Amino acid sequence: MVACMIKGEYPVQAQAPALCGTLGVPEDRSNPNGRQIALRVAVVPAVATNHQPDPLFALAGGPGDAATQFFAWLPAVLKKSTRRVTLSSSTNAAPVTPTR
Repeated sequence: MVACMIKGEYPVQAQAPALCGTLGVPEDRSNPNGRQIALRVAVVPAVATNHQPDPLFALAGGPGDAATQFFAWLPAVLKKSTRRVTLSSSTNAAPVTPTR
């Protein structure tokens, strides 16, 4: 995981600092030793200093949707979050930009 900035344009322009990386998963869950695909993952830290230990997971659905952009639907949640917010895409859509 590396420091990054996630950005969304719809329904509002929003951005948040996060830790970004990929999670390797089997392309076919019935064949866990087969081909792997890398899913993009971003973790937005909790804002509250005394945050809850369990994170909130946000998954994006449809073709081409990326949770790393979908989060723009949740800006109020991110600004007041008492939990880490983990964003994961169901495909390798929408790259994130490392800050270093």
